[in-house]
Amino acid sequence: MYPFVNLFEKYHTYGYKVIIILYKMVKYLLLHIYTYFNRQTALKQILQRIIHFGISRRKVLVPAPFQIIIRCVRKGDSTMNHTLQDSIDYLISAWMIVTLLIWIIFGTLFLTVQVSFSHQMN
Repeated sequence: MYPFVNLFEKYHTYGYKVIIILYKMVKYLLLHIYTYFNRQTALKQILQRIIHFGISRRKVLVPAPFQIIIRCVRKGDSTMNHTLQDSIDYLISAWMIVTLLIWIIFGTLFLTVQVSFSHQMN
């Protein structure tokens, strides 16, 4: 009498419910990601207005001695950043060598313990 009733009962299994749950999860995540990025663009516009306001009135808002200090801090920061970027390869190489030595020490200790227990068992 109702041919679609059997069709619904046939596909109303566990897998069908999982598909519905996955669909709702993806929909929920996409909705929240969209609202997050939408808020970010609104926040970005507000921050750009604040930055523009501060830049246009920099001499009034920050006295000359503080401007000199800020300029020195920025220059020191860029110099430090450049120095760290140049030496990062050496730091990573040293870190890898130290890690390798630690692994070798723990490996030999573990091997020594295993050998001593095997001799005690025999």
